[in-house]
Amino acid sequence: MKVRKLFIILLIFIQEASLAGVVLKPSPASIKLKSSSVSPKDTAEVNSLVRKGMKSLSSKDYFVQVKIYIDSAVLICEKKNIDMPSGLHLLLARYYYNTGDLRSASEEAAIALKLSAAAREADILAKTNLFLGDYYRRTGLYKESLEYYTNAISVSQKDRLKDIKPLSYINQAEVYRRIGDLKGERRSIQLMIDDAYE
Repeated sequence: MKVRKLFIILLIFIQEASLAGVVLKPSPASIKLKSSSVSPKDTAEVNSLVRKGMKSLSSKDYFVQVKIYIDSAVLICEKKNIDMPSGLHLLLARYYYNTGDLRSASEEAAIALKLSAAAREADILAKTNLFLGDYYRRTGLYKESLEYYTNAISVSQKDRLKDIKPLSYINQAEVYRRIGDLKGERRSIQLMIDDAYE
């Protein structure tokens, strides 16, 4: 008898709780209004947080600090109605990649690739291609990995970005090693060496 009463009281409590929560109001942060007054100071602050996040990402002990930089940059973008820059999307992709969330990493990298190509940001475009090469190498899709490394090399050659080409060549050599193509591995290493003398 007591069990039956407790069960009925529990059902009434659940029903009351569900009826009380019927009206949902959107939060002010979810309502986005575009304003035409974006100050350069705001975008500089977001870019500064992105640079700090990229530097901190290289150390595995600072993932909490990187997340703080990301959250701060996103919050500034939301409050000031600024579109998230491609560098922030790339930082998010790298953060998700390092934390093991590969699906989110892929989505953020695709956004970064699209935005950087549209804005003609060669540095971010090359770094995003390099990241996607690493991503596909990790997931075992070697053909796509080689294509993205080749894209990173061509962007860096076109815009004379010296730090991207050697990384792309050595990572290409790693992919060739994994698939057993020793000729391709040697060719990539030789291209890296030749690039160092230029």
